[in-house]
Amino acid sequence: MELRTPLARPAPALQFGHGFLLPLRGLRLSLTVPALRRWTLATVALTVATLAALLVGLALGIRPVLESLWTRPAGSGAILWDATMIALLVVGFLAGALTLPPVVTAPLADPLVAATERHFGLPGPAHGGLGQLAAETAGGLAKAILRVGLLACGHALLLPLWLLPGPGHFAWTALSVTWTIFWLVFEYLDLPANRFGYRFGEVAKAVRGNLAVAAGFGAAVYLLLWVPVLNTVFIPAATVGATLLFHELRTAGRIAPSLRDDERIR
Repeated sequence: MELRTPLARPAPALQFGHGFLLPLRGLRLSLTVPALRRWTLATVALTVATLAALLVGLALGIRPVLESLWTRPAGSGAILWDATMIALLVVGFLAGALTLPPVVTAPLADPLVAATERHFGLPGPAHGGLGQLAAETAGGLAKAILRVGLLACGHALLLPLWLLPGPGHFAWTALSVTWTIFWLVFEYLDLPANRFGYRFGEVAKAVRGNLAVAAGFGAAVYLLLWVPVLNTVFIPAATVGATLLFHELRTAGRIAPSLRDDERIR
């Protein structure tokens, strides 16, 4: 495979476009390449099951929780109560749809990354046997949980803006979307990076050092989340696209060697 590195397109607008197309390319590859399609279908099945369980859990749990905090009033006040319950259901489902599937499907991410590398003849990390595989899988799951915590912390810090009328709502919307977009880049770039021993700070530095291509990638994944049917395959599509982006950046020297690389060299 000839990597189409972002350095070949130095203009920020072109780098943005390059990043934007990678998840869409990942979507096509994940559905058409047999070796990738198997892992994609497994990921989609687990994602759908997770979303179904989330919806049932919210439908059964939100009403009693809200009633424990606010007794449903009679008359016209019931309309506001019902609207609040529906709003909590929608917000809870959207938040859960963004955070739960990546954690639940984390054990499938590493095999999908490895299958993508094999399909394109990309260099994988040095093999360390079953012990290394188990360590990478466990580490990937732990990091998935930490990434979700990072997303929640960022939105918690932005929440006070929503309480401010007018400009506060606008600022909250703009900053929340921006935070989510760059978190999505970090979320999926960390999947192939985890196989090479990259740590959180190293992946975050790679995102900061490649803002234009990262913004394009994150924007495409963010939009996939809102497209019905396609949003069920956004995880494998983004994983395949992020694998290509990771190797492009490594080939172009836009990601420094990981600490594990340095230890291997020494």
